[in-house]
Amino acid sequence: MPSTKNEGCIARNRALHGSVTDPLTSSSDSLQSSNTCPLICFQESGTTFGIIQRYDNPRLASSEYILYGKVEADIMGSPGRGIISSFYLQSDDLDEIDIAEVFGDRDNVYQTNFFVKGDVATYGEGSYHLMPSSSTENFHRYGVRWTESEIEWTIDGNVVRHKEGGLLPSSPMKVILSLWVGGDETNNPGTVVWAGGPTDFNQLPFYMYVKNVFVENYSGGDYYVYGKDQPVSIEYD
Repeated sequence: MPSTKNEGCIARNRALHGSVTDPLTSSSDSLQSSNTCPLICFQESGTTFGIIQRYDNPRLASSEYILYGKVEADIMGSPGRGIISSFYLQSDDLDEIDIAEVFGDRDNVYQTNFFVKGDVATYGEGSYHLMPSSSTENFHRYGVRWTESEIEWTIDGNVVRHKEGGLLPSSPMKVILSLWVGGDETNNPGTVVWAGGPTDFNQLPFYMYVKNVFVENYSGGDYYVYGKDQPVSIEYD
């Protein structure tokens, strides 16, 4: 939908009731995609995200929003220079929490970050964290706990980062998982460098694996309604 940063644009987001656990072994109402196999393939062991050809960008997104909460997933990232396995929260007015940006060419680190209303000046909030073991050969459980006053990032149940106070995301957000080519040379040069360099498309295909997604909403209600200069209100059916 259009950004709520525009005058007169009002967001009305359906709220997740309580919590949901999705093994991602089949299509569900909780996490949805316009992609089909081979880009998004549901299997007994979880879901495979595939970049089969250039410009593929397989993506799953929650159908409902959370206003503060806890989110976790088991992810094995894709190897490949410039290939990014992403797990994040994002609002309609571009609040964002990057739970994990997993790099295809560096399996020993991953990145966390957050943005407020799309302000790229907060790129400086990005932090890198050492992996317990390879991010592209093993599953790891990436997570975040988000409240009005703090954000806490975890990996395999261990806290790796804590941000308290200051300007933090405050709009309802959906959960998103995606696999994308940061190293495509049509991207901004800074993005290509950040992603690890130009992607070699002779190495196609690239695969990311995800299972056991958990999402908990800390707020009640049926809908979250807000707009530019209009605080979030909670509506009930």
